[in-house]
Amino acid sequence: MRIFYASVHDLFGHRNTLKDLTMYNAFLATVIRLRHSDEGATLVEYGIALGLAIALGGGALAVLATDVGNTYTAASGALPTAPSPASP
Repeated sequence: MRIFYASVHDLFGHRNTLKDLTMYNAFLATVIRLRHSDEGATLVEYGIALGLAIALGGGALAVLATDVGNTYTAASGALPTAPSPASP
């Protein structure tokens, strides 16, 4: 595995310490490893599929909730009113 070293100075002209360079190398090695790994692709695909299913399910539920509410309103309007109980 190749180790890449950052320049001694960062973009703002600050001098990097050995700890900064070690963290940079660890981050870069992780990025390279994940970039070449195909195992993470399935996780991303499952995440996209789950998000799509939630969005479609939520949309369908919103449409059905409106239709069901309108049906119950129409049904309750069609029922005759119940007689009020006699007062003692």
